[in-house]
Amino acid sequence: MVNNYTTCIGHFTDNVQARDVGSNLPISLDANIDKRGAFQKRQVRKYCEKYHSPDTIPQGDDFVREALKHLLIERDRQILFCIAPKLASTNIRVMFAALNGAISPEAVFEKYTHDRNLYSSNYNMLKMSEKDRKKKLDGYFKFVMTRNPLERILSAYRNKFENHPIDPKVSGVFDEAKIEMIKKYRPKVYSRWEESGRTIKVFPTFNEFIRYLDSHSYYELDTHFRPLQYICHPCVFQYDFYANLKLMPGEFDRLFEKFNIPQNSFRNQPAAHDTGSLMPKYFTKLSEAEKKMVYRFVHQELEFYYHIYPEERDMHIPLIGNF
Repeated sequence: MVNNYTTCIGHFTDNVQARDVGSNLPISLDANIDKRGAFQKRQVRKYCEKYHSPDTIPQGDDFVREALKHLLIERDRQILFCIAPKLASTNIRVMFAALNGAISPEAVFEKYTHDRNLYSSNYNMLKMSEKDRKKKLDGYFKFVMTRNPLERILSAYRNKFENHPIDPKVSGVFDEAKIEMIKKYRPKVYSRWEESGRTIKVFPTFNEFIRYLDSHSYYELDTHFRPLQYICHPCVFQYDFYANLKLMPGEFDRLFEKFNIPQNSFRNQPAAHDTGSLMPKYFTKLSEAEKKMVYRFVHQELEFYYHIYPEERDMHIPLIGNF
């Protein structure tokens, strides 16, 4: 098998700040999950000490329900995974359903990607007693998928808005967001859309999407757009490993090996995406004011990402500058 860490290293910057002794790769890219996870835990602790004092961490039943609903459980192998959109979450949901016996591992993934009944078959933390919940949070191997925050924003825009006109027959969260953006940022177009009986094909631009993000608090936004630390809460739950979408499918090869899951057990494992190569096309065309909005929106998530993948530090500067 080709070493995916080696093939992907060319996409990273040369600004390597921490290296494993005797290795040509930075420790943040080490193929040994336990070794890399130990480094990540130290880095996340530094991040949380700097950016999250105890009084900034949400409390109360509402927060507990919001946080725990994103955690999936695989009991036989004692694995806990935090799902976040645009981080291979759909395929991983289906994978957990297969591990939990709800579907055959050989099943075609696309058949199940929008099956909410299947998703509910996954064990999650909300269904457990507080005692059982604590036992699993303390004892299970916990991991999260990560991604360059700017790339995740662009992926969400392209997936939910670009070339997806408002559908007047749908009243879902994304069409509501489209209407809000067009009405607010292009009122004349919105008026023509209304006058046409809502038949004109119109969708938000990337610039409008950035302004939309800037005008909402994190918890007002759908989880497709919400920063990772406001979904998986790494300063509350101590995860053992932060995988990187850029390094797929190699990350899952190593996780499968760690938990004795046969290689090639599943079709359509999460793969690396090419959205990163498109970022200059979108971000460099933003106005200076919009670039500041992007930075304001992602700066904490960028800092978190840079803490666990320090070789990528400052990769945002050519795209949006440094404010």
